[in-house]
Amino acid sequence: MSGTGRRPRWKFAGASINDSEGCKRTIRRFGAAWSAVRRRREGFMDPRQSAQHAASQGNPAGPGEAVHPQVTKYFGLLEVGAADRQNARAFWAIAEPHMGAAVGRFYEKLRRSEVGSYISDDVVERLMQRQIQHWARLFASRFDEDYVLSVQRVGMRHRDIGLGTAWFVAGYMALKMEFIEAVLKAEIAVVEKGRILKTVEKYVALDMSIALAAYEDTRYVLD
Repeated sequence: MSGTGRRPRWKFAGASINDSEGCKRTIRRFGAAWSAVRRRREGFMDPRQSAQHAASQGNPAGPGEAVHPQVTKYFGLLEVGAADRQNARAFWAIAEPHMGAAVGRFYEKLRRSEVGSYISDDVVERLMQRQIQHWARLFASRFDEDYVLSVQRVGMRHRDIGLGTAWFVAGYMALKMEFIEAVLKAEIAVVEKGRILKTVEKYVALDMSIALAAYEDTRYVLD
C-alpha cells in the first residue's frame, strides 16, 4: 500500500474492484459465456441456429431424392444429417430379420393391455404388415411424400381402433426398446452400436412427431 493512504484500484477484466456496477457487468458476461460453453457440451442448440445446423449436416436422403417439408422441419432440432443415412441402413440390416417377431411381441402386449379388446386378430395382422413396411421405408431414409402418407396412415389407423394418444406414445417406446435390444445383441463394435442407436433415437422421434400430428388432426383422410 502506498504512503498516501489511498486504496489500490485493482482491475478485474477491465473493471475496477471498487466499481461495483462494472464488476457486475463483467460477471454477467462471464456467466453468459460459460452458459454457451455448457450448452454446446450438453448438446443444446439455439433454435435460431437449427436451420443452419441442418444445412451443415447434409441431407440424410439419397442424392436427388425429394424430402417432404413436414420432415425437413425436424432435421435441425433432432440434428439429423447425412451420416444418419449410413447408420440407419446398418440398423435395418440388423433389425430386419427380427422385425416380424418384434412387432408381433408388441401387438401381443397391446392385446393384453386395457385397450386389447379394441383390437381383433384380423386388424392386428394388417397393422403388423403396415408397421414392417413403414419401418423399412423410414430406415431406408426415404423421407418423401409416400413416407409422410405412410406415417399418417399408421397414426390414423391406430386412432381408429381406439388407441389413445398416451397409449400411442407408449407403443412407440415399446417398439423402440425392441430396436435397441436388437442392436445391443448385434456382434458389432461398441462404438458402432452407439452411432446406430443415436440414429434410431432420432428417426423414431422424427417418425413419432409426424404421426402424432396426423393422429390429432382429422383433416387427414385415409384411403
